[in-house]
Amino acid sequence: MHSERKLLSILALVVVSANVFGQGPVFVDVTAAAFGSEDLIPRFISEGDGASTVVMCGGGAAGDFDRDGDQDIFLASDGNQEDRVYLNDGFGVFTLALNAVSGAKTELGSSVTVGDINSDGFLDVLVSRNGHGTNPDTDWGVTIYMGMDPEEGLLFVLDDTSGYATAILTLDRAWSTALGDYDLDGDLDLAVATYFPQRQPQPETYARLYTNDGSGFVDVTDAVAPELNGLSEAEPGHGGFAPRFIDMDGTLDDTV
Repeated sequence: MHSERKLLSILALVVVSANVFGQGPVFVDVTAAAFGSEDLIPRFISEGDGASTVVMCGGGAAGDFDRDGDQDIFLASDGNQEDRVYLNDGFGVFTLALNAVSGAKTELGSSVTVGDINSDGFLDVLVSRNGHGTNPDTDWGVTIYMGMDPEEGLLFVLDDTSGYATAILTLDRAWSTALGDYDLDGDLDLAVATYFPQRQPQPETYARLYTNDGSGFVDVTDAVAPELNGLSEAEPGHGGFAPRFIDMDGTLDDTV
């Protein structure tokens, strides 16, 4: 989801050899070569109590956003630079796609999830934001960018009006999200983890599960997975970190 120092060092790793000295693959950090400069990489720096410095990225994910057959990278904001897309030239060199995200936000992100939530054939992006700012309307929750046809000039447009965006307006301090078809109806449902220990005020909403009805998300936490709320309500100050949809019992259903 994010690394302590630089997310792209993980995302842009290259396999040099599958067998060196009888061992497994060897990886080399190619960040500078792939992006031209590490200074381009968004990162959030907190001085903390003076005894330590915390450096982290806002999260990122890969996907073929321009539909040219290779993997591009979407990076969440570090609190200064906007949410942004780096396009892959097919040879592992990435270039910032200027003006590719309409309505791009600058509030600090904590994770990025990619998937086609509205089943239109274009990848969409969800960016989690975890309350490092002071405005709950912009600094917390989840931002949705809808994928567009790259031939029209834009890759993503901020969604704040559809049934997907309006369903999650009340989310508080989201740390990360996951997409999966838990109800096996052919579209992607959403799980959200909130994580904000040792801070006040505590979140008003905790881990949530949303079903996708084809036109938007519907909160089904209390009906389908009330225990997700109990994770934090039982011990205030605790929360989720990284939800996943996994078939745990072999019945072909996705379990949060």
